Amino acid sequence: MPTTTQEWAAFIALVPYFSACHAESKLQDRLVVVVLRCEEPILSREALLLQAGLSFFANDLNVDLALMQFVREGWLEPIPDRPFTFALNLSHAKRAKRCVPSCSRPAVNSG
Repeated sequence: MPTTTQEWAAFIALVPYFSACHAESKLQDRLVVVVLRCEEPILSREALLLQAGLSFFANDLNVDLALMQFVREGWLEPIPDRPFTFALNLSHAKRAKRCVPSCSRPAVNSG
């Protein structure tokens, strides 16, 4: 069984390769709300899940995919020496108060 440190290293390594675009949107939307409302500069994965009311989904792959998406889009910055802890990019969050990460945006109907 991998340690938390090994899981964190894998998470960071996989950020560029995985997308949450096909993850459950309700789960991702709830996490976005927490990120946008958060005033703390540091957030743990557990705190995010608790504030989003998703603690029962702690082992759901979609949670990690959503967090990877937020890291890739600049909403969250992983803190390398603190497993599953992120620095909130406050300037990005404030600029995006009316927006959500790209995968949470509704699809544009082209026709």
